[in-house]
Amino acid sequence: ALCPTTAPKGPPPLGLERLGQPHKALCDDRSFRLAKLANGIRGVLVRDTSTDKAAAALCVGVGAYADTDIAGLAHFLEHMLFQGTET
Repeated sequence: ALCPTTAPKGPPPLGLERLGQPHKALCDDRSFRLAKLANGIRGVLVRDTSTDKAAAALCVGVGAYADTDIAGLAHFLEHMLFQGTET
């Protein structure tokens, strides 16, 4: 069974647009927020109070077919986004 999550209170931070609430399983204790940044990137924030870790997911609507004059630029940026650094 699915249920809507609770909406956050107060205005969103500058440059952030809230995109509504996803549905989730009744047994799921996590809270979810869908948002879009001013530059158009959409994200999902998940809050899980049972862990001390943090995570975020991004939807990046481009790929190798979006390359223009510089072949491989999309692949390079993919590595920058998803492989991260040690610092």
